[in-house]
Amino acid sequence: MILAGFAMQATAQSFQSGDLLYSVIGSNPPRVSLDGHVDGTAAQGPLHIPDTVEYQGKSYAVAEITARAFYDCRYLSGDLVIPSTVKRIGKRAFCLTLMSTLTLPNSVIEIDREAFRSTRFSGTLVIPNGLERLDSGVFWDSPGFTGDLVIPESVTYVGDSAFAGCSGFDGQLIIEGMVQSIGKSAFHGCSNLTGDLLIPESVVDVGAGAFYKCSGFNGILSLPTQLTEIHERCFDECSGFAGSLVIPESVTTIEDYAFMRCGFSGELVIPNNVVSIGLGAFAQCSGITDLVLGGNVERMEYLAFSNLTGLQSIKINVETPPELHSLTFANVPRDIPVYIPCNTIELYQNADHWSEFTNFIEDCSLVVDEEGSVEVRVYPNPASDFVTIEGIEAVEMQVFNAVGQLVETVHHTNQIAVSGWAKGVYVVKIMGNDGFVCTKRIAVVG
Repeated sequence: MILAGFAMQATAQSFQSGDLLYSVIGSNPPRVSLDGHVDGTAAQGPLHIPDTVEYQGKSYAVAEITARAFYDCRYLSGDLVIPSTVKRIGKRAFCLTLMSTLTLPNSVIEIDREAFRSTRFSGTLVIPNGLERLDSGVFWDSPGFTGDLVIPESVTYVGDSAFAGCSGFDGQLIIEGMVQSIGKSAFHGCSNLTGDLLIPESVVDVGAGAFYKCSGFNGILSLPTQLTEIHERCFDECSGFAGSLVIPESVTTIEDYAFMRCGFSGELVIPNNVVSIGLGAFAQCSGITDLVLGGNVERMEYLAFSNLTGLQSIKINVETPPELHSLTFANVPRDIPVYIPCNTIELYQNADHWSEFTNFIEDCSLVVDEEGSVEVRVYPNPASDFVTIEGIEAVEMQVFNAVGQLVETVHHTNQIAVSGWAKGVYVVKIMGNDGFVCTKRIAVVG
């Protein structure tokens, strides 16, 4: 009898108003969840979600949309406006629903996995300012959105495939400064996004294939200085990138196809902490002109630097020749200068596959630090007035802009005035009095 009483009470808490189904989820304040349409997947016509609904003489705020509430409702039409009372949208709530534009209010603080997967919305997408997570597949395969894609500052996590297949965005991707993790394939196939890709300093992990086939970017790529791994296919086929690629000193691993077919130009410096470079990691990056290998590189895999048709020189800060595959440098001329540390020419001339190169030049400035790297710090960063270099006695510093042009050269100082520079990201090449060379990225905020 007690169980039957509970069942009757639960049934009494679910009700219909108009064509929509609701359940009471709270009484103080009075709140309901929206559970779906009376016609299920056969529902047709416009969908109007009210902000409040009357039940048994009391007004209830519509606070949640439950999981699969409108899943596969292919015959609904018109705009979808989520009222400002809604805080949560459940898993696959509108998955496969075909409507027009989408309006999400700032009241929404949670959108569960695949909530809008394979929808066909049009127009701009405005992500609520209070949202903390963009869960896996939340807008997966929703190609109708246009304009900029702005990830607001409240978001700390962008999940796997969150925007995969959203090929309609044709503006900038703006990731504001609180995101800590970007999941696997998060923006895979967002091929029309343009401008710079500035990944904020808060990010510590970018998943495999996160920006795979994002070919539309036509500005610089700025990577956060906390990043330790460049995962498989992370930026593969980002062919529109301009300027040089600056890999943070913190990076230890560059995985397979990480930057394959990217459009970078100028010098590429592999940081001192990198030990191995994966299969095809920089293959077909034909704009790279000079390659500098850091002091801990031990192995470079099959096709890692293949088809670098613009490559003019290689500098190696490693006394023991790194292990190569026979096709690591496939279709790279073997007569380009290869600068190596003093007293290592016989090692390189007799090492497997290095022996194919014919123009080794011993350069005594290529000295490996005993610890494998020198701790060099640049602050403040971002900067508006000047920056200070700490950890090295600089003999010369060269500053390059986002497209690889030399902006300024300074000598015998550890400070650079930036107050007259245009807003943007710059690369500083620092040469110490002991022959050590490193590069640092600085952001100028004007």
